[in-house]
Parts: sequence; C-alpha cells; structure tokens
Amino acid sequence: MRFAIVLVAACWRDVPPPPVANASEQAPGPGLVGEYRCTIAEGGYRYPPFPCAIREVDHKLELAKLGGSVRFQGEIRPRGDGFAFQGQLYCPMGDCNEQVSGSFRRIAGGALRGQLGQDHIVVELFRADSAYGGASYGGSSYGGQPPSTEIE
Repeated sequence: MRFAIVLVAACWRDVPPPPVANASEQAPGPGLVGEYRCTIAEGGYRYPPFPCAIREVDHKLELAKLGGSVRFQGEIRPRGDGFAFQGQLYCPMGDCNEQVSGSFRRIAGGALRGQLGQDHIVVELFRADSAYGGASYGGSSYGGQPPSTEIE
C-alpha cells in the first residue's frame, strides 16, 4: 500500500493539461492545400490551363497562379464550400497590376470557380498532379516580385 501511495505521489504534478487547439488555431483549410491547374476566362476568351498552387505560408493560405503572362497571388480564407480571395493581379513585366478580391465556390467535378478584379475575370481551379514541377515552377519570382502596393 505504501508503494502505491509513493507511486501516485511521484506521478502527481500540479500542471494543467495542455490546451486543446480549437478550429481557429489549427492549420486553415488543410483540404485546399495542393497543386492545381487554373484557367482564366476574360472577354469571351478562355485561356489554356496554367499551374497554380494553394500553400500554407506563415499559418495563412495563399493562392498563386504560377505561369502565364497574367498572374494572381494572395491570401485565401476558407468560407462555406469555397474561399474568399484578397490579393493582386499582375503581369511579370508590370503592365496589368491591380488589387483584386473575389469569392470561389465548388462547382461540378470538385473544381472551384471565382471572379477577380474590375473586369470580373473568371478563374477555375482543378486539382492537378505534381507533373508540372510544383510550387517552385514559375512562381512569383518570374519577371520579378509582384508589385508593391506602397506609394513612394
């Protein structure tokens, strides 16, 4: 009996259990992270698919179009059956820069569709395999970083 009391006393600590992480503290939208093919439709023309990626950066989700002459990059926040987007539309050479926002929703086949910018560019995202080289393919460093929004 003394051994049991000593054992219980040795294991007893006055330390609260670790907190259970709630949904807001966990990684946001882990089901969205991955590689995609994305198409842009504008002015009645649908461009061919280019590589895109959703990745977690500093505990936030970021969507980026990694190829083509028109790019977008920004933060996404899961919402309902899709996500909200806030970021930039830009060209690597700097002639189409604008701040954009939009909402994406799931459509048939599990793809996501949303509209961005003043011209309501329609973007569709389709899951892709890693054949195109992943998030390092193209990337925002192609042609320079996205333009700064600060006024100099």
